[in-house]
Formats: sequence, structure tokens, C-alpha cells
Amino acid sequence: MNSFLVLDLETVLDTSLPPPPKKKSGGDVFPAPPYHKIVAMGAALLDASYRLRRTWIVSEGRDEFTVLAALVAFLNAKLAEGIGVTLVSWNGRGFDLPVLVARCLHHGLAWPWYYETEARRRYSDYGHIDLMDLLVDHGAARPYGLSLAAKLIGMPGKLDVNGSNVQAMIDAGEVEQVRAYCLQDVVQTAALFLRVQLLRGELPPAIYAVAAAHLLGVIERERRLAPLLPLIDRDRFLSTGGVAELVHEGRAA
Repeated sequence: MNSFLVLDLETVLDTSLPPPPKKKSGGDVFPAPPYHKIVAMGAALLDASYRLRRTWIVSEGRDEFTVLAALVAFLNAKLAEGIGVTLVSWNGRGFDLPVLVARCLHHGLAWPWYYETEARRRYSDYGHIDLMDLLVDHGAARPYGLSLAAKLIGMPGKLDVNGSNVQAMIDAGEVEQVRAYCLQDVVQTAALFLRVQLLRGELPPAIYAVAAAHLLGVIERERRLAPLLPLIDRDRFLSTGGVAELVHEGRAA
């Protein structure tokens, strides 16, 4: 039975590398994947019935190598055992996965799960569902952020932190706040995943309603997710329209 692993990364600049290039105007260029040192990896595990079983920070409190080693060991083991697991991300093909690849390269970690097939890496949902990529048809439409997508389904989106704040927060020693922010993004990505699967017809409305209610229950029990609760539009998130019936109104001959 297939399970789903939702991932989100928080990163800072790796100062052991040469400084990233600047724009001709002197402004900063968004750094290429190798520059992004991982300071938090949030995860959520959903079972084959789309029930959210666990949310956590991978190898919390450990260094980047240990965090990466835990992830690749888990996925490599699933590959060796022939057990299906699908990564779920928001803009994972554009950011999270290239960062993971670059940092595994840096640390000398083997990740055969990722390279098992090209379909896992490009224009497919085999082994990796990039929700943003899916919703904008692989770049055919203009991309948008997780916060807007979350608000669309009744989740609050970003609160008072976004990815651009992480470096300053880490510099200020606010590691716990970064981890909480990371988990909030993870659980909202998981919520969006349920809704996207409903949209695609992969998740029947009745099963969606049960899985969505279960996810809200997980949020209620997790201290780091508590700030989300009063801002969730539960009616919007739990509601489903089912499958609309097409009605043909023809006139009698």
C-alpha cells in the first residue's frame, strides 16, 4: 500500500561556499540549490487512506548530515523493500528536491530512490507530487505561492513568518520559531494535498471529509500548530461539492 510523505525545508546560506553572485544592479540573486544549507526539515506522513499519522521535524536538533541521512535511509529502504512511498511538496521540483540533491552531493550520501526513474523527477506524479507544478500544469500557467493556495481552501496560509525571514531568525537564535513555521507549512501542504486529490478525482468526497477532519484533529493536538487553529475556515476546508451532474436540457422534437 502506498503512503505519502509531505516535506518542507527551511534553509540558510552555506557560508563555507564562495558567495553567490549578485545582480548587475548590485541586488541579491536568489541562490542556486547548493547554497541552501538545511536548518529544518518538516515532514508529515499520510497512510494509504490519506489519514495524517504524524507530523515532525526530521532528526530534530541534529546537524544537516544527520537530517539528510535519515531521509535518504528511509526512502532507500522503501525502494529496496518494494514499498511505495510518494513525496508531496509545494514547488519541490523548483526548490526542495534540487536542494536535497545538492546537499546529498555535498555530504557524499547515496540516494538511489530519487534516481530510480526519470518520471520521479520531471513532469510526473510518480513518486513525487509537486502540488504547485501540478496546479499550474508544469508552467503553462503563472505559478503562485503556498500561502495563496492554502487560503483558497480555508487554511490561513503564512502567518507572521515567511522563508525570507529564516536566516535572520536563525542568526537571532530563534530555532524553535523556525521549526514551528516549518511544521505549519508542512501541515498546510498536507491539507492542500487532500484537496488536490479530491480535485483530481483520486479521493472520493466521503473519504476526503473523513481525512480532512482527521487532519484538523492533528492540528488541534500539536502545540506548534496551535496558531493556525483560530484562522482556519473549517466549513470551507471540510465542504465538498461532490461530482456535479451534467444536465442536458433538450427540447422535444
